[in-house]
Parts: sequence; C-alpha cells; structure tokens
Amino acid sequence: MSEPSSQIKPSGASSSKKVSASKKTSSSSKTKASSSSPKKGIASTSKKTSSSASKRAVSPSAAAVKKTEKPSAAIRSRIPEKRMEVFSSKAPSHVVVDATASEKKASPSRWYLIAVLAIVLILLLFVLFRVQASSPEPQIQTASVASDGNITIRIYNGWTLSDIDSALSQRKLSSEGSFIKAAQAFADANGLPFAEGFFLAGDYTVSKGDGFASELATQMAQKFMEAAKPLFPAISESGMSLADFAIIASMMSAETKNPEEYPVISSIIHNRLSSGMPLGIDATTRYETGNWTEPLSSQVLDKKTPYNTRRKTGLPPTGICCPSEESLKAAVLPDQTDYLYYRHDSNGQIHYSLTYEEHQESQRENP
Repeated sequence: MSEPSSQIKPSGASSSKKVSASKKTSSSSKTKASSSSPKKGIASTSKKTSSSASKRAVSPSAAAVKKTEKPSAAIRSRIPEKRMEVFSSKAPSHVVVDATASEKKASPSRWYLIAVLAIVLILLLFVLFRVQASSPEPQIQTASVASDGNITIRIYNGWTLSDIDSALSQRKLSSEGSFIKAAQAFADANGLPFAEGFFLAGDYTVSKGDGFASELATQMAQKFMEAAKPLFPAISESGMSLADFAIIASMMSAETKNPEEYPVISSIIHNRLSSGMPLGIDATTRYETGNWTEPLSSQVLDKKTPYNTRRKTGLPPTGICCPSEESLKAAVLPDQTDYLYYRHDSNGQIHYSLTYEEHQESQRENP
C-alpha cells in the first residue's frame, strides 16, 4: 500500500462524464486539499484492510480447529488402535494416552500369578498321586451288597493292619481300633509270632454288623493259610519258617505292586541273606516310622533300629503289610539269579545289578 489515495475516487466522478469548468476547478481544489489532509475513506479503508488481514490470520486456526474436532477417515486410519486420542474443541492440539505401556506393565504380573498357580496345582496333584499310590483307598463295593447285609470289600496288596482299621472306622463298618485288636487276637489264639504279614490282601464278603472286623480278620488269615498250603513242602526244605516267608512277602508287596518283579526281587533278598549283607529295603523303616510318602532323612536311615535293614543284617522282627498271593509264592519260590541290587528309576522301571559299581552306573544312566 505505497499509494492508498490513488485507489479512492472523488464522490462526484462516478455518474457524469461532462462537467463544468468551475466544477472541475472546485473539484480540483478539493482534490488538492484532500491530498494534503488524511481522508476518512482512507482511514476506514485501512481499518477494513487491517480487519480483513486479521480475519485472514485467524482463519487458518479456525479451520484447524474444525479439522481437529472431526478427524477425517484418512486421519483416523493412521491412528494406532491401542491409542486413545482426546481432541479439544478450543485448540488444535490433542492429548495422546498410550494404553500399550500400561498393558506391558500389567502383563508380567498376570503371567507370574498364572505360573505360580500352575506350579501349586502340579505340586498338589503330585502329592495326591503319591498318597494314593502308597496307600490306596479301599473299594467297598456297595453295588454288591446283598439283601442279607453282606458287603464285599477289597483289601489292597501292601495295606497295613492300621490302614484297614482306619478305612473300616471311617465307613462306620467297625469302631476305631477294632480290626487291629481282632487281628492280634487271631494271631495270639493260633500261635502266630506276630500279626502283620499273616493277613492276605484280596476281595472279601463280610456280614455287616458288630462282628464285621473280627470276621474280616479271620477270613484274611484263613486265606493266607490256604495260599501257603501248597508251598509247605518247599518251606520245609528251605530251612526257613512260614513267618520268615511272610516277612519277605510283605517287604516285596510294600516295595512294588508289579507281580512280575517279585521272583527276581525275592532272589536278591535270599542272596543277601545267604551272604550276610544288609537287605537295605527302606520300606521296613517307613513301616517303623509311619512315613510312607515323604523322603527319609539321613538321620533316620543312619539310626540302628530293629526295622532299619540298612544298618542291620537279617529280617525285620515282623511283617510290614498285607502280602498278596503272588508275593507269598515268590518269597518261597524265588528265581535263581546272582543279582544283589535292584532299584526303580523315576519312570518306575526296575533295574537289577550284580555289583555295586553296576548299581551306581544304573543310577547315573537311569535316574
């Protein structure tokens, strides 16, 4: 705007081309006078120009605000899904809240909690499996209960007299302690040196009532004698007593429930007895301490007791559980081998060895 006055026309110059000379002179003088002093038209023009420029300066911001208030589809497509954008209607700026960072912070703690819960669950299942494997719950087959009140009950191979007594009392078939008393009474009445080991595992049908424990004990002892009767000739030739074989059979039933392993394990026990070696069967110490599930401490295993077959030679003083017919037969009629060691690996597979060096090698190769 170097010459603003040249853009403004006099008020009379808009309607007629022909004007008088006086009028021209007057108009000329007025024009000269007007050029020497500022005009209202120029001021208003400046104001309008300034106002227009101001409007042009503000306009982009308003447009930006409108664009910011309602982002186009193209802009929205470029916004990450895991971001929340809060737009302001008064300013073109916006606040970005990143939800991904908070998710990353929360994620490790969630996975840690899940991992801990999984480990606890695995440990609980492992303990439950060990308890059930070492002391299975008796099966009282209520479906076979007859109208006369007879109940069929299964006593598992490897159960102790205490296990049976506890199971019967829990199911209200006899009072607590009744079966142990009945078993000991039968042993005393028939001249048996001990009760544990002379009662055979198996299925029994017993009349429900006050004499349930006594009748069950009698049936189990009689079944043991029936299983032993065909073995009497071999027992007489062995130079060992029926009580000795009852102890051996019960040790094998406590060590394993696989009847195919009994003849070789029996062979190892007899070989060790003949050579004066300690039997080293930890099941005897477990019976003595009542610990069938937890690891045995070195302090317990180093203590010399009647049942610790690591620290003494020969057999323990009594049986340690109810044997099966298979384990009793294998105790009297073992396989003929030279093995002196056996062990079960973590998968339950049994390994036999002739020497201690082979036994150690087996531990390294099959932990």
